[in-house]
Amino acid sequence: METKNPREIRKRIKSVTDTEQLTKAMKMVASVRFKRAFQLMANNRPYSESLKNLVFDLVASLGEEIEHSYFKAKPKAARELLVVV
Repeated sequence: METKNPREIRKRIKSVTDTEQLTKAMKMVASVRFKRAFQLMANNRPYSESLKNLVFDLVASLGEEIEHSYFKAKPKAARELLVVV
């Protein structure tokens, strides 16, 4: 194994340190973005629940005229998919 001079070793250490700092900053930015997106989703949950209830009430007011799987209540699932329109 070849030995490197102290200048090359210091340069490599600085490079690794800079990469660590950049990675840490990127993680912090991603964390803030995730928290913001999660908060926006949580804030919109009452709106989506109201909209869902409105659609179910409209369908219920039509009686048995509409027979489609989209308009039937389903049991609570372990996961939910939100489709934003």
